[in-house]
Amino acid sequence: MSNLLFAIDLGNRQIKTSDGENTMVIPTSLVRKADFQGYGDSKLKDFELYTINGESAYIGTDVKKFSTARSGLQTSTERYSNNQIFKFLAIASVAKYAKSHPASKKGNLRINLMAGLPSEDFRNNENVDNVRKIFKGAHEVIYSHDGVDEVIKFTIDNVNFVPQPYGSFLSSALKGIDVIESVGSEEDFARYDDYMDSKVAILDIGGGDLQIVYVEFGNFLVNQSVQLKMGSIELFNRIRNELNMNFNIRGDINIIESLVRKGIEDNTHRFIYPVNRRKEIDITEIVVKAIEEWSQSIIEEFQLAFRNTEALDFILVTGGGANLIDKDIVNTTFNKDYERTVFVENSELANVEGYIKRLQMLENEE
Repeated sequence: MSNLLFAIDLGNRQIKTSDGENTMVIPTSLVRKADFQGYGDSKLKDFELYTINGESAYIGTDVKKFSTARSGLQTSTERYSNNQIFKFLAIASVAKYAKSHPASKKGNLRINLMAGLPSEDFRNNENVDNVRKIFKGAHEVIYSHDGVDEVIKFTIDNVNFVPQPYGSFLSSALKGIDVIESVGSEEDFARYDDYMDSKVAILDIGGGDLQIVYVEFGNFLVNQSVQLKMGSIELFNRIRNELNMNFNIRGDINIIESLVRKGIEDNTHRFIYPVNRRKEIDITEIVVKAIEEWSQSIIEEFQLAFRNTEALDFILVTGGGANLIDKDIVNTTFNKDYERTVFVENSELANVEGYIKRLQMLENEE
């Protein structure tokens, strides 16, 4: 049996995984079992207990609801060598997928992995080696549910790496194309040729980092990448600071993120902060102003990175923050003579979807 192809995007606020068909999103936080001493029935839907090397912790989308939740993916390269939470989340994320794969129960699930790293981390050999050590080899994880301990076994034989924003380039360029079978419509292949014959800048707005990178005729130019701590967390911190100054309330970052995304997604652009179940505060003016200022600062950094923006054929805007940035500001700045900004579809998952395509391409070359 051939190895399973699997991709993982190690974001600062979320981990995304994909096998080409199934995609999962997991917050980069956990609640240690020792810190969770609750009693009674719970309505939590995604709160799963895993044990790795004797350490037990809960992961899943409901983890962020707890005050005892601990984050493992701060924007620091030390996370790859010294952060035990990061290591736990990395392996638990693979196990969360593997538990539904029949081969993991037999102990013969073998994986070829593609991991996405921030552009600056990607060009640091020590970081790459440390992440490879975390993933490569045999793993045994215990998944506890309904009073049963289920053993999940898998072996990661090969670990490949790709700079995070390049995933969005590939997912956009290869949209609609089956890489394994080399099948797609004429329009799909024409789009691919167009991207591969262009100078493309990518504005990847992640949870913690803002990455500004350059892809020239399909080649990611590693030395021309810029990585700044200006991801969506900066926007949420701006809002929290204003909430504190105006209402003397220390806002919860996770609640702020949720209300901002909801107000944008439902197109109401009305933002209400729930202090508790009985008290709410309308912070629409604060949020709108914060988004405008944050968006403008991102544009300014982009213009510093690319002095001659007129030479660019496409500007891809991707990452989880692509849904938060003020699109009018972006389009007004860069589409003066012709349209060249592309807000990547499904931007939150575009990178990991591109990783799996890259892994498929490498497999085809062998």
